[in-house]
Order: sequence, then C-alpha cells, then structure tokens
Amino acid sequence: MEVINLISIIWRGPTPSLARKVLAYSLIFLALIFFSLACGSPSAAKLEVKKEVIKTYPFSDPDPVPIMVRGGMWGKGARLYPYHFIDRMSLDGQGQEWTVVTLENPFVKVEILPEVGGKVWGALDKTTGKYFIYKNEVLKFREVALRGPWTSGGIEFNFGIVGHSPATATPVNFTTRRRRDGQLSCIVGTWDWPSRTRWSVEISLEPNKVYFTTRSLWTNFTPYFQSYYVWLNAAIRAGEDLQFMLPGQKFIGHNYSVPLQPWPVDGKGRDLSWYKNNNFGSSKSYFTVGEYRGFFGAYWHDDQQGFGHWAFYQDVPGHKIWIWSLARDGGIWEDLLTDSNGQYCEPQAGRLLNQSDHGHFFPLYSEEWQEIWFPYHLIGPLKAASPFAVLNVEKKGEKEIEVKIFSLQEISEKLKVENSQGLIYEEEIFLKAGKPWAKNISTKTFLGEYKINLGDKLAYSSSPQSGKFQKPLVFQNYDRSSLQRHFLRALKLEKERNLAEAFREYQALLGQEPDFLPALVRLAELYLRRGEVARAFELSQKAVAIDMYNGPANYVYALVARAKGLNIEAKEALTWAARDRAFQAAAYNQLAEIFLSEGKLRTALEFAQRALGSDPQGIPHQQLLALILRKKGETKKAQEVISKIEERDPLNPLTKLEKYWRDPTPGSWKKFRSFLHEEFPEETILEVALYYYRLNQLEETLHLLQKIDYYPPASYWLSYLLCHQDQDQSAYYLKQAQSLSPYLVFPFREESIPVFKWAIAKQPNDWKAKYYLALLLWSKGREEEAEQLLASCGNASDYPPFYIVRGYLGKHKSLPSAQRDYERSVSLEKKDWRNWHHLLRFYLEVKQKEKAFETAEKALTLFPDDMFIKVDAVEAYMANQEYQRAAQILEETTFLPYEGATKIHRLFVECHLELGLSNLRQGDLRQAIRHFQKAKSYPERLGTGQPFEPDTRLPDILLGICYQRIREAKLAQRHFQLVRDYTLQHWSQKSPYQGLAAVFLMRKFKMTKAVELLKKYPITKKLRKYYDFIIREIR
Repeated sequence: MEVINLISIIWRGPTPSLARKVLAYSLIFLALIFFSLACGSPSAAKLEVKKEVIKTYPFSDPDPVPIMVRGGMWGKGARLYPYHFIDRMSLDGQGQEWTVVTLENPFVKVEILPEVGGKVWGALDKTTGKYFIYKNEVLKFREVALRGPWTSGGIEFNFGIVGHSPATATPVNFTTRRRRDGQLSCIVGTWDWPSRTRWSVEISLEPNKVYFTTRSLWTNFTPYFQSYYVWLNAAIRAGEDLQFMLPGQKFIGHNYSVPLQPWPVDGKGRDLSWYKNNNFGSSKSYFTVGEYRGFFGAYWHDDQQGFGHWAFYQDVPGHKIWIWSLARDGGIWEDLLTDSNGQYCEPQAGRLLNQSDHGHFFPLYSEEWQEIWFPYHLIGPLKAASPFAVLNVEKKGEKEIEVKIFSLQEISEKLKVENSQGLIYEEEIFLKAGKPWAKNISTKTFLGEYKINLGDKLAYSSSPQSGKFQKPLVFQNYDRSSLQRHFLRALKLEKERNLAEAFREYQALLGQEPDFLPALVRLAELYLRRGEVARAFELSQKAVAIDMYNGPANYVYALVARAKGLNIEAKEALTWAARDRAFQAAAYNQLAEIFLSEGKLRTALEFAQRALGSDPQGIPHQQLLALILRKKGETKKAQEVISKIEERDPLNPLTKLEKYWRDPTPGSWKKFRSFLHEEFPEETILEVALYYYRLNQLEETLHLLQKIDYYPPASYWLSYLLCHQDQDQSAYYLKQAQSLSPYLVFPFREESIPVFKWAIAKQPNDWKAKYYLALLLWSKGREEEAEQLLASCGNASDYPPFYIVRGYLGKHKSLPSAQRDYERSVSLEKKDWRNWHHLLRFYLEVKQKEKAFETAEKALTLFPDDMFIKVDAVEAYMANQEYQRAAQILEETTFLPYEGATKIHRLFVECHLELGLSNLRQGDLRQAIRHFQKAKSYPERLGTGQPFEPDTRLPDILLGICYQRIREAKLAQRHFQLVRDYTLQHWSQKSPYQGLAAVFLMRKFKMTKAVELLKKYPITKKLRKYYDFIIREIR
C-alpha cells in the first residue's frame, strides 16, 4: 500500500517529467516482483503463528512433595530436582487452544508446538500428501516422561540426562525469524534446571529445499562440569512395509542389556531392518554402531515414500530406532497415545552412541550443531544421502545397475560411476528440487565393486567394507578391579548426574589411594557443589600440592578459593589452569569475572577478550564481554556483541536484560517479561539476578529480585542482601518470605545455602527457611543435615508435604516418629489424596497391614474414584488376605499406566492365584479353574497388554493339577507341556517362576538338569506356599 501511494504521488507530481515517469514505472515493476515473491512464486516460503484448537487429553495435579521422595534412577530423585512431578492424566479428551507455528514451502510443511516442549508436531511431504514425520492429531498426554506427561509424535528435544525431557510437555520460550534469503525459522528453548544449562533449537525451512533443519545450541553457564546427554527423538508411522536404513555392523540395547549383536540380520537369520520381522519379544531399542556414516532413514515400500536424516558424523554419531512391541504389550500404547493415527516408531539421533552413555559438558562452554530431516520418494530405500540428494542403487545383474537419485535441492553436477577398471559412466545432470531421477548403467565386463560420485555433493561405494571401522566399541559399566576402573566407575556416575553415588565412590577410591589426583580433583568439585567449601578447599589444596601445574587441579582450586572470597588465590591458580588448553577459555572467563567484581574493568575486558580468543563461539564469554563493555560506557561495542549473540541465541535472557538497562522503564520490563513464555519465568529472572550477584553487580541484582512477584527464594535473597543497606526493607522482605506459601517451591542453588542459614539465624523459629534449606541440602546429598533441620522445626509447620518429607527422610532412624509425621500430614489436610497415599505406602512398607487396611477403607470412602488410592487399597486388601475385595476393585477400574508399567497386572495375577488356590484347597475346582485362567489373561483396562510369550507357568501348573483332579487328563497334560516347553525355551530367563518350574520338571518329568536351575533361582518366600502345594500334588 505504501509503494502504491508513493507511485501515485510521483505520477501526479507538478511536473510529470520523463524521469518521473521512469521512476514510477520502475516502482511498479519492483512492486510486482515483490508481490509475486510474496504470494505467487513457486519457491515462496510461509511462516504463520496462530492459535489452533486440538483435541487434548490434559494433565494436571502437580506434586508439591519434592521429587526426591520418588527415588529411582530414571531421572526421578535428586537427578531431576528441582522439577516437580505431575500425576494426573485424563481419560477424556476435550478441545484445547494451543499455539502452532507453521513453516511451509512448496515441498515441506512443518508444524511446531512451543507450548508442548517446543516439539515439532509433524512434517508433511507436500508432494505425496503424507507425513514423513508422524503427526499425532491429538495431544494425549500419558505418563512417559521424566516428570510424567508426554505425548507421541513429531520430534522432541532431550537435553540433560537420559529420558524424555522434563520440559517435553510444558511451554518453552520461542520466537520466529525471517531472513533476507527467504529462510524461515522458529527458535524454541528453555533451561535444564538441575544443570543450570540452557538449550535452544532453531527449526528452519528454506524456500527451495526439500528438507528442514534443526540447529541445536546448548550452553553450560556454570563453572562446573555438567552431565552431557542429547538425543532428538523423531516419530514415523509404523507399517508392515516399513524398512529402516540404519548404518552399522552391530546393534546394542538400552543399559547394554543386549550385548553387541549383528545388524541388520541377527543370529537367527531375521532381517531386523524390516518392521514386520520384529514380531518377537518385547519393545526394542536398536542402537546401531560400527559404520562411519552421517545419514539414516526409513522407507515405506508400498507407498514408495521415505524419511531421512543427515548430519556430520562428528556432530551426530548416535543412531537408534525404537519399536513398540508388535504384540499387545506394545499395541496397547497405540490406543493410549493416539485416537486414530495408528502406531509409530522412533528414529532417534544422538550425540553419543547409546542413551545409557553420558558425557561431561565442559564448564562455560557452548556447543552447536545442525541436522537435516527430509522426505524422498519413488527411488526405493536410501543407500546414501547428503544435504543435496538421496541415492539408491539396484543391481540388475553382474553387468548392470540402476542408479536412482532424489534431489533435495536444485543440482547441476557431473555423475560418475567407476570401478576397479576405471570410469564406467559419466553424465552432466541437472535436477530440480524434489524430483526423482533414474538411469540404467551397464558395462561390457563384470561390474564388481563400484563407486558413484555426484560431483562433491554425494558419494557412494558398493564395497561391503565401505564406512566400516575396526576401532573397538566396548560398552561397559565399570567395576572396582583397579584404581583406574574404579575412577571411571565414579566418573560415569558423575556424568549421569548421579552425584551422591559418585561422591561415595570417589571417597572409597581415595580411601584406598589418598593421592589419586583425578579423584581428588573431582571430589573437591563435588564438595564445592554441595556447598561444603571448607572440605573442598582441603582437597583442592592437596591436589595442587601433588602437582602444582596441573590444569584441572588449579581450575578447581580457583573455584573453591573464589567461593571463599580469596581472589588472589583464585587468580594465581587460574594462571596455571589457563595453560591447560582444555580449561583455557573457562579460566580466562573466571579471571574476567573476578576483575569485574573488583571494579577493574580494563583488566576484566582483557581477559574476557582472551576467553573469546580461546573459544570464539562461547556464549558465556560473549555475554560477559557485552556486560563489561556496557560498564565501561562503550554502548555501541556492547550492542555489536549483543547482536552477535542474538544471531545465534535469540532466546538469551541476559542479552535482553543488557538492552533493558539502557531504558529500565515499566514498558521495557513488560516487553522483557512477555518474552518469557516458559514454565518457570521466576527462576529465569532469579538465575540472571544471581549471575549479576556473582559479578558483584548489586544494583542489577536487587533490581531484578524486586521484579519477582511473591516468590520465597527471591524474598529471602532480598532480605539477605539488604540487611546492611536498609534494615527496614530487609525485615520487610524477610517477613514477606515467611508469609508466602511453600507450594511448589524447591530451592536448588548452592549459593542460596548461606542465605537460608542467615535467615534461620535471624529468625530461629522460621520453619519455612529450615524446610527450604533442608530440601536444598538433601538435593546435594547432605541428608543428615537435612534431617536435623527438619527435626528442629517440631510441629510448627502447617504444610502437609513438610511432614511427608520428614517422615521419608527419618524412617531409617525412627519408624514411630516417621509414622507420626505421615499421620500428621493426613490430619492437617484430609481432602488431599496424596497425604493418604503416602501414609498407606508407609504402612505397607513397614508391614503394618491392619493399619493399611483401616486407612485404605477411609481413603476409598473419601476418594472412591482415585486410581492411585485404588492401587494402594488393592495392596492393602491383599496384605490382609482380602483377595475378593481386591479383585473387585481390579475388575471395576480402568488404570492409566506409565511406560513399562506391569505392577497392576502383577497384582491382578497374584490376586487370582490366591483366590484360585483357596478354591482348590476347598475342593471348588471349577471356580479354581476360572481364577487360574483369569491369572493367565491380560485385561487391557489394567494398563498392560499381552506380550508374545507371556510367562504363565504357575497358573498352568495349577490348572494342570485342577484338570488332573477332575480326571481331564488331556487338558492336564496340555498345561504341563506348556510349562515344560516354556522353561526349556527360556532356560536363562530371569523370572520368579524359574525355581517353581525347576521343581515341577524334576518331579513331573524326572528332569535332573533342572537341579541346576533351582540352584540358580531358589524358591522365594513369596512363592513358598505354591512350592509346598506342588510338592504334595506332583509325584
């Protein structure tokens, strides 16, 4: 419209000269070009941000009890703190409005959900009209992720530790970008709070490319090593015609549970690359290794369509395919996770080779890499791929091949085919983007092994050895057989963020060899992270005394010295840490921070620039440089640095605040605050405030803390920082902190330890400060001190989770005290199911079965439809031999499971075995048979589907006995034979029924080798009654 107005003004000018007309016509021509590019060009790309109503099965009910109470290695516990768990998933769907960002060009349409972890929702191949990245039309949240809710489909971004990210179902920050070259982007990202690292992914689409890219940026802003784990998990639709193309000679399973096996054809001759050939066993993870290739993919043969992924091997060497079991134990999840989109598989791309492996994320370091995701069609399964093209080759005999290429962008290159005798074929080819090309190529002599090159854009070799390497790949969990292996064991635990166990292993190692330098250094850092600065100082002093020039030892010594306020000590040690190339950038960064905190801006600038010289891409060094330049009054240079950061990291909150300081008005703050779409905006502001505090920039620190509304940790910090400046204000904020609710407040930063200690010293009766400090210490592995703090509170708290925490921590010392705490949580709030749940779990754990029964009765009256209370009640009834009542609950209830859940089905089996055994003893054989047959069944309302080979040996033995008694010899023999066959086929299987099966085989079939099985799997106390019965019945 503005161009049209301008043309009108020029045309109607007072002197319509020839020059004026030429100018007008030129503007018209430019306007038409612009209009055609924007609206009509076949290469145009579109970006749209809109609200869309999606059928959603929502989640709710965040758990105010800290996640450490849940324990377990799969992220729950201290490894996931300060995140809270979310318990409630809905059985019913409803329309819900979500933000959807769409990127679209003529070939590909990508949809993104910033409010669902920033995931790619789906990606459409517009040529075929089919999704090459599976789109689940509904958001059906189920308990799969580290914090609970997760929904299938698309591509999810997992940073931190193994498991589906704690941010996978909740809002993240996002922005969009249009570049001059036509590239469109949506950038999503947030913090990983346990590590205090921050990740972002730029999802981009170019106008003329048949793929979209994901550019990942992950930054460790802390001066410590952090756990390193990154996997991008995609989803594609499953199908009988689906074949996977994963490079590798071998595959290995999760937790190395499956040792290295041949890929793709296994030891039994099954080609596992075909989805349909995985119709055995349970769900599968295939991590393929042993080939140096940067691509993988899949192909639907019936649809003649494929999916592919490419990255430099150096960036993404990890390739995996996840397949739900093809039996009902996997099929049930199709129903649980979608309404009508069918089953899916997950091709996954990772920074390491196995998801049980974790690396060390270097301090104050940024990592950045790019991956492309593409469709292709009509050429068959890919054998090679690059950002330019996808290749397949089919052999037509000993002298002929058919070369098929699918172009991912416009290509004009020379195609060459060569073998050992020289050039076979050469052709200059021009390919438009998104077009398949095929050519039959023959030779007069035997073809043999050959190579295909499309200029320098794509290469393929038919040699079976192509890409394979012989370097040993040994996936292992280290033992303690040597000092080195013991150290690697501890280091592995530390990399997995299992810091408490790593701490104990380092201590044990140093107990054997007090001068083992690497363990001294690592343990000193862990002590520092626990807030035990004095002990950290002792160990770091010892480390530098052993080797005074050692880089890691000096770096950790400097961190500890700085924490003690010993800046000269820190600066001297950083001198030597900087000589170690691995620590150079981090050491210079720390020197810059120290000099800045001392007000020595010129020297601070020198070392910030040195840090950037050592690590030019380091976001922590760039943002520190921008801050120093602002402090020096060099605003223009500061803005130049900020612009460089924002080009790569547009979601960086510190750069936005650095611009905010130029005009710190309410309007500017509102603009900054509106950028924080993520789940925990108050933590982001607090994080940046404490960064300024670390740099002794108190004005910025206080300003930001005062912008956080009614959040206890911020109020305590304000009180602490103002205690010497403004005692009235300090008292005000302390009173405010004490008045605020502790609901979903989980302090986790070690620098907050002295703040809470100060608050307790000021107000010894402040139970909230003690509670917060206890949680913080507990998360750092300091349970004993946490227990003492909580004990010192008496019964002053009116907050039920306080007593659940104290009961959980204290039960190893005093069961009566723990019981009183659990009971008090219920008495404080009887309308919260969670308090009853924890009390019931306690009674069951300590085997107070009568109390469990009474409590279950009361809880069921209050919460008759609550799934969690019903499970607790089933266990309480079974503990009291009220099997019929337990069976009735299981018969009437639909349970939503978590991934891998079998507990409720196990209770169902145990319940009906007990009922059947009781009927059998009473002579009611027909009723006994009905219960034993039920024990063999898999009602899917219990959340578990039937696997391919269920272990039903105990009910089969009992059914055989029943049929023997009613003189149905053939039926009896059929069940006995089932037991025999299953045991022989699963001789090495770990199963609670192995011992019973061994006894049965010895007595029924006189099988002497079963003695070995019984020795390996003795009868458990729980199954003793069945053993006694079988001994009497089977002769």
